[in-house]
Amino acid sequence: MIRFLRASAILLVAVSTFTWGAKAAESAADKYQPAFSIEGLSASGELMDAYARAANSPTSAAAISGWQGFLQAFDIGDGAEDLTALTLIRQARYELMRLYYLVRRRAEGDALLKTIDEMTVYSTPNPTAAEQWCNQRGYCRR
Repeated sequence: MIRFLRASAILLVAVSTFTWGAKAAESAADKYQPAFSIEGLSASGELMDAYARAANSPTSAAAISGWQGFLQAFDIGDGAEDLTALTLIRQARYELMRLYYLVRRRAEGDALLKTIDEMTVYSTPNPTAAEQWCNQRGYCRR
């Protein structure tokens, strides 16, 4: 009888430990951690606040919604007002694409990847020469 009680107790502890561990792993897996850090950025304003809200989302699902909202509000492609804004917009696109792939929304990730490939950044002193260099090597598409 004692052996039966011990075996039952061990089985009960093993099952509850396994179940608790699986739930903890599941909740840890859904905790969102962005690929890009916003620490050290001195920019402020509406764009930066919206970026920080999306980056600080608690879960992947909330982050997808946050990044989609951010891009709907601020994504103007190459027409960003400064390099910081352009960088944040590009990072948001990459982050949303990464999340789409992580949650197995491949078609949406692929569609976003195509728009990212089409962005051109003209932050060089001689944009014409940079574009020629890019075209010669097949990196740019127009």
